[in-house]
Amino acid sequence: MKKNLFAGIFVILIGIVLLLSEIFNYQSQNYFLLILGVVFVAAYFYRNRYGYLIPGCILLGISVGEMFNFPTIGLGLGFSAIYIIHKLYRKTSHWWPLVPGVVLIGIGLQEHEYFGKISFTAFLGIILIILGIVVLFRKKTDENNPSDY
Repeated sequence: MKKNLFAGIFVILIGIVLLLSEIFNYQSQNYFLLILGVVFVAAYFYRNRYGYLIPGCILLGISVGEMFNFPTIGLGLGFSAIYIIHKLYRKTSHWWPLVPGVVLIGIGLQEHEYFGKISFTAFLGIILIILGIVVLFRKKTDENNPSDY
């Protein structure tokens, strides 16, 4: 059953890669990073090992960032995806990938001329407000069991 799941996810992800490359006129030299990222993420779902998710999301982030000509934002989204995917799949995750993710997205927004009009201080303020709301409404955990995993 697990082999069928892995094969199905792998084939679907490769199909998505090929479809996106056709839609966005993706250059063939970047296929390697995209396919390698897909393989790592598929291995994460197949083996249920967090160590595969990290390089997979980072490689996918770099690849997607190059696809849309936002490499720094793409890398930041890759780091953020580590947290999001693990949280959705395992119902728990550690916060560390959000730190480089948010910083890289903020720097990427500053680099781009359209988003460059937003000051980094305003961006940081928005992030801190969102973080404060998350902290306020976060579900209380058992103090006797502080494990994240």
